[in-house]
Amino acid sequence: MKVALIAGAGLLPVILAQEVRNAGKQVLVISIIKNADERLISLSHPDFFQIGVGQVRKILETLLKMDAREIVIIGRVCKDILFKPMHLDTKALKILSKLKNKNDSSIFRAIADEMGSAGLKLIDQRLYLSKLLPQKGIITKRKPSRTEWQDIEYGIDLARKIAQ
Repeated sequence: MKVALIAGAGLLPVILAQEVRNAGKQVLVISIIKNADERLISLSHPDFFQIGVGQVRKILETLLKMDAREIVIIGRVCKDILFKPMHLDTKALKILSKLKNKNDSSIFRAIADEMGSAGLKLIDQRLYLSKLLPQKGIITKRKPSRTEWQDIEYGIDLARKIAQ
């Protein structure tokens, strides 16, 4: 089975590619940044592709041509690409023009929907990165006090609102 990795910047794409390989699957990497980590190139099999983040049509065509049906998107991408329309293909412009809200989650959801309509399945990063995530529950030596729990709950609520 082949898993396609659409990779932005940072170390997470490399870690995820390694974990997919450790799971016995092929990794097809499409880097959407200019200077991809060299390790991604060596982890990608059978091919490595470098396609601009705004070239949505070419990314979709490549995924379909390479018969990669499961897709993971991971890594940092600068959102300033939205202010450089010359880097966006017509499909990307069409997707963005339909969005009322151009925040990260809206853009991501619209791209995921586009992939879904092309027969591609976007899979959760946590499927391969679960060992990097803390287990549910208390991870310190002592339990938080009642006041600390209230602060934690307030912080989580605030973080979720900011993330939107």
